[in-house]
Amino acid sequence: MCRSAAEGAELGPLLERLRRWGPAATLHSAAAGAPVPPLRPLPELVHDYAAEIGTACMPVAASQFLQRYAYRLLTPAVIAWITEDVIPDLGLANTRVRYGTGRDLSFTLVHPVGAGPVTWDEGVAWVARRLVEGHLQPVMAELADAFRLNPRPLRMNAAAPLLYTFAVCDRVPALRSRGRGVMDGVLAALFGGERPRLIAADPACGGRLQLLDRRCCCLKHLLPGATGCAECPLLPEADRRARIGDLAGRDELLPDLHPPDLRPGPVPG
Repeated sequence: MCRSAAEGAELGPLLERLRRWGPAATLHSAAAGAPVPPLRPLPELVHDYAAEIGTACMPVAASQFLQRYAYRLLTPAVIAWITEDVIPDLGLANTRVRYGTGRDLSFTLVHPVGAGPVTWDEGVAWVARRLVEGHLQPVMAELADAFRLNPRPLRMNAAAPLLYTFAVCDRVPALRSRGRGVMDGVLAALFGGERPRLIAADPACGGRLQLLDRRCCCLKHLLPGATGCAECPLLPEADRRARIGDLAGRDELLPDLHPPDLRPGPVPG
């Protein structure tokens, strides 16, 4: 279906351009000829994450870890698709997790390959096959089994943070139309014909930000000192719209993702 578009030198410039968007869009590439880094067991990563976010409740930690994991996995894929019609191969077998302090989670590509240039249909099929079926589904299944999580809400929890990525792209007029098309494609890949409803800010609050209308809780409110997310299903819809409006009016929507031309300060070297 999609031909391999990026091998070695061809993908290197793409990874550099992604890095200019910030840590959330950054992918690393294994050095040529270097040993493939070992896979870290997911339960081990969740226990490290639990210590970072200050909880001893492993189901809460696993739910929050999945959101971080999916956000950092899918964000570089959708930024590359929106800006360059290329989708890096982020299948489970071709990625290794890099996890450091400060919740700094990112991915290394074992082989710097991808698909592109892709049409919309090809992009949807690639994301569905390589990122959803070939990566997120087995990760969600393992987390559900290891930490006694209900597997049904996990896909929604994995997808929800990605709407913030699309909202950042929506702030760039040149990317707005294409970004919305890619958003439709990614949601189709994640949910098939059962695409969830989106909820937008009340126009009186300002901004066009749309987030998933969650029907299941991500458990964030159980963390020490947490107040829940803007789209928390435990809140009345009017309260959620007001919270989303507050987010939409902020100059900085995400601390780890900025379009290069809007990024404050120098691009990191």
